[in-house]
Amino acid sequence: MLTVHNKPASIVVIIHGIWMPAVVMWPLAIQLKRHGQSPVLFGYPTLASTLTDSALRLNRFIETLDAEHVHLVAHSLGGLLVRAMFHLYPDQPPGRIVMLGTPADGSVVAERLRCWGPLGRSLVGRSLGQYLDEGQSWSMISRDLGVIAGSRAFGMGSLAGGLSGPGDGTVLIKETRCRDMTDHIVLPLTHSALVAAPSVARQVVHFLEYGKFYVSTAGQPL
Repeated sequence: MLTVHNKPASIVVIIHGIWMPAVVMWPLAIQLKRHGQSPVLFGYPTLASTLTDSALRLNRFIETLDAEHVHLVAHSLGGLLVRAMFHLYPDQPPGRIVMLGTPADGSVVAERLRCWGPLGRSLVGRSLGQYLDEGQSWSMISRDLGVIAGSRAFGMGSLAGGLSGPGDGTVLIKETRCRDMTDHIVLPLTHSALVAAPSVARQVVHFLEYGKFYVSTAGQPL
């Protein structure tokens, strides 16, 4: 008897940011599931491991997924991990990428922390430290890449001397912009709120389906 295996059309891998466990992305995963997506969480050591080490783990994790398309949604440092993986393992299944508050163009806050000595460098960790030293030379990502930035300035930046421009309290809006992005949108949210806000979930779903973010006729984001 022939058994037909119907694998899902797509799976969304959700990746957390620095200092956080994978479970922090659960609110976003629940919302994506309500919108008809099939989310899974990926966890990694944000401080103790390099992006090179975590990229290997992420690549192996994706290899275990049985879907026609694998989308990636990553918060903050998670987006830099995605960049590391595509630099080291570019042969990935089809899919789109959304980065939430990812400092692709450097991090003023992290650079200040590194100037604090051993304590500051331990807070930055090996992953973010590697990207600050090497990331700008990594390969560009050749697929649909959407970036969501926040504009409500409340977060780690205030403890590190404040931000020098508009941002989400931890990452400047200009730091989220990258040469290979397909679309970019700014929402009135803090850095931590990007992982749970319904407006983010709606924009993520729209980008995964259409390769662009939704903006109303009034020019305001959904």
